[in-house]
Amino acid sequence: MSNDFFKVLKVSAVLDYQDGPLIFTAEDAVGTRFLCSFLQTSEFGTEYLCVPVSLGRLNSFLKGTKDLRFIYEHAESQDFYKLITTQEEDAELKAKQISFDEINHNLLPDDGYFYDPVEYEETELERNRTLVEVSLDIPEARNATVINSYTLSNLLESIQDAIKYGYKKVISGLPQTQRGLISGESFYTFQVYSFSTSSFTIHLRSSVHSDRLFGDGEVDQAVGKVAELIRISGNPEHAINFLKQNKGHFVSSIKKLIKIPIDNKCELVFSSKPSLNRSPINRYILSYDVALKLQTALAAENELSDESVDYIGRFVDVITSGVKTKWRLRLESGEIVAGEIDRSKSITLSGVTISQSVYQIFCKEILLEDAEGNTRKKLLLYDYKEYSFNDATSVIP
Repeated sequence: MSNDFFKVLKVSAVLDYQDGPLIFTAEDAVGTRFLCSFLQTSEFGTEYLCVPVSLGRLNSFLKGTKDLRFIYEHAESQDFYKLITTQEEDAELKAKQISFDEINHNLLPDDGYFYDPVEYEETELERNRTLVEVSLDIPEARNATVINSYTLSNLLESIQDAIKYGYKKVISGLPQTQRGLISGESFYTFQVYSFSTSSFTIHLRSSVHSDRLFGDGEVDQAVGKVAELIRISGNPEHAINFLKQNKGHFVSSIKKLIKIPIDNKCELVFSSKPSLNRSPINRYILSYDVALKLQTALAAENELSDESVDYIGRFVDVITSGVKTKWRLRLESGEIVAGEIDRSKSITLSGVTISQSVYQIFCKEILLEDAEGNTRKKLLLYDYKEYSFNDATSVIP
């Protein structure tokens, strides 16, 4: 058998994790499912043995009817692969094809190594997705199982917005081309999959999961920002400093979130668990008194809610009237975005070519709220440059 045949694998779910992944499932480019287990740590990295498994064979292991050694010794396919990993977060998982005879059988799992179904959650779906639980100690639920529908919808929207803008903040430091691949709504949208009526605990899971063995994915980091803010909310000075490092729409979403325990005079409990079953659940409480103090501290801060965004496209038109210059930009998708020049900056658009050259523009995005609470975005352009699609390093200045 040739020793130079490789497959690139993507992690589906980590099934056992103790100071590092011990057992996990993965898929190749055509969707073939693999079960991978720890072999040893060598000078080259952490080594795993991977073998293709059908869903039925995998379930027989998950349900405790077949042990792990049986999966390898009675494999459904003789296409074994050795995977050597390092703890580099973005390292590609490249597995080399080997024969079963090349494996030191002393490194195989011991006979009788069964997966404990007690530790297995209801479906594998929750195991490889970021999980969030949120609850309110609302007054009307203390004597009856009821909750105001507006309160419930406001809570869900506020949590989702905080995660959404936390996610956008996480990926804002990535090159523009990389951001474009993971900026869609599905990457930060959460799904409600369970609801505890007695405690009004809402259980949510991410729509996507991290495929990393090491390091938290972007969704994990976004949820981590929300959790961290609630964790340090009892110290307004620390919370404000944290929000200054994450200024923009994330701050606007946090302002909206902290209004919930204030308006309902109750506690908000936020729990989260990263994907891939790596860490214990983090649980933090935002009380009425703490939320009120943080709201007061935020009221004294200016421009924390202004967001910096960038777009790539061709100018449709630039119109100057008096001291105001308006512009429109057509993106590669065909969408048109529009705004004005930031008059606090000494910048003009007199040198741009309409509908010809491609530009990357940098804008301050401001959320304006009307009397009914509806919001709209206003874009103020403060910088721009000609752009080449070969430029994969552009980040927001």
